[in-house]
Amino acid sequence: SPKETTTYTIAGVAEECSHSSSFTVEVLPAPDTTVSLLDSQTLQVAVDGLEYQWSYCNEPGNANIDGATEQSFSPDETGLYRVEVSNDACTFESECFNFVLPATSLESTERSNINVFPNPVEDQLQIRLTEPASGQISIHDIQGKLLQLLEFENSAHVQLSVTGPSGLYFITITTSEGTTQKTRLIKH
Repeated sequence: SPKETTTYTIAGVAEECSHSSSFTVEVLPAPDTTVSLLDSQTLQVAVDGLEYQWSYCNEPGNANIDGATEQSFSPDETGLYRVEVSNDACTFESECFNFVLPATSLESTERSNINVFPNPVEDQLQIRLTEPASGQISIHDIQGKLLQLLEFENSAHVQLSVTGPSGLYFITITTSEGTTQKTRLIKH
């Protein structure tokens, strides 16, 4: 199979008669399946005008999401997502995109048990819990990329250095007792 547009000629000869015919096989580029944030709550694939199916990356068999068949998709939870783009002849799959729910739709349980400060932060971020606990802290950038992951054990106070340029980040604190807090974090 050709990797670029190619013209082929077929020739047939039978005794004193011959005939030839040419045809061109046009090889089209694969569509751009790059997934990006359209706004803080919506994922969008770059290519338009085709058929789409969004799915979870971390589910067995990359489970399709019912009704998620448009060029853009608004997840209702933080997670890894991909899209399958199809035309009449071919299907292409995007890379997984790590989506983090934005601050306007963050949910937490027992928010008063965890205090995150200062916010905005220059460098050192303080996290205080009302009682010692174990768990993990993750920091994602606005694109959903995991920047830091820290585990803590039997602690009521955690201090961490927030690295990276100034901007908006999302911090998720999950304790082994089941308390989760997701907070928008601004770094100066």
